[in-house]
Amino acid sequence: FFSLCSVFLAPTKLADMESAALTKDHMAAGLSSLGRTGSGLSTAFLKADLANLLVSDVSILTDYAALQDVDLHNNRLTDLTPLKNIRYLLKLDVSKNAISAPECLEVLPTPAPLLKLNLSSNSFRVVPEMAHLQMLTELCLDHNSLPSLDGVENLPSLTALSARHNLLHGVEALARSSASLKRLHLDNNDIHVLEPIQGLRESLLELTVSANEIMHIQALAQFRCLLKLDIAANNIHEPRVLADLCGVASLAHLSVSDNPMCYPKATALIVADERKLIGDEVAPDTPSDRQRGPAAAPSSAEPPDPVVHQQHLRQRVLAALPQLQTLDGQAVSAEDKVRAKMSAAGSKGLAP
Repeated sequence: FFSLCSVFLAPTKLADMESAALTKDHMAAGLSSLGRTGSGLSTAFLKADLANLLVSDVSILTDYAALQDVDLHNNRLTDLTPLKNIRYLLKLDVSKNAISAPECLEVLPTPAPLLKLNLSSNSFRVVPEMAHLQMLTELCLDHNSLPSLDGVENLPSLTALSARHNLLHGVEALARSSASLKRLHLDNNDIHVLEPIQGLRESLLELTVSANEIMHIQALAQFRCLLKLDIAANNIHEPRVLADLCGVASLAHLSVSDNPMCYPKATALIVADERKLIGDEVAPDTPSDRQRGPAAAPSSAEPPDPVVHQQHLRQRVLAALPQLQTLDGQAVSAEDKVRAKMSAAGSKGLAP
């Protein structure tokens, strides 16, 4: 009997959940920060914490025009129309919803005073239209399905942009931007080159591009303000690539782990492949070579210890970049710098 009832009740429960609406009780529990409204003529609650309610209908928000900070993350929203009356909205978090429409932000007033916007973990396939958000300083687009950042060039006040875990193949839109970005996070995409961000060399303080397909970083050689760089888990084969950072005196925090250069076997294979690519492979055998008999068997010597290899790599990097305070998340001590300097005395630094 109970199992039979559950069969009939389940669709009803699902329908109720799908049509769940924000209520006055939700609002009463979520309102805080009593203060002056945007017009300065009255007082009202300025903040609404409405996260994790699993609601899909927030029509009640049309009655709360004085709000300045709205948190709606982890709900079931598909559009933002109920926000149309909130004229002084400064901070909006609608992450972890089901929004996909490129025009979803057009309901906000023009010009909109919005400063911080979180659109992560939605269903966007293009950057939403937000040219009217001229005051926006922080934008999060993580965990969507964006193949490009076209549209962000229309945000002149932007100082922090995050687009982790998307489908980005390039960031050409940033080459067209007039914004002075200070923090840029592009981890877990399919980016191959960094040349489009060269226009940020006078402003960028923090760049994270881990888990991409970057092989070279010459584009960063002139980034005089850069403090933090994460290029871990890319396609950097040789330590000499890092020599392009020698002129970045401001660089204090660097992550390079999980690149091919960090593993001795992979490095050896890549070097061999590169030699083939540049025509440095061994010439085809000749009759005289065949007369010498078969080639000598490979050496039975033990392969390099990965731990020793990484320690040696760390010393080479620290010797070339003595300004570092952390490398791969580990603090750089005075002893580390002395050992790196001593080991580099008779070596070629980051040279192959």
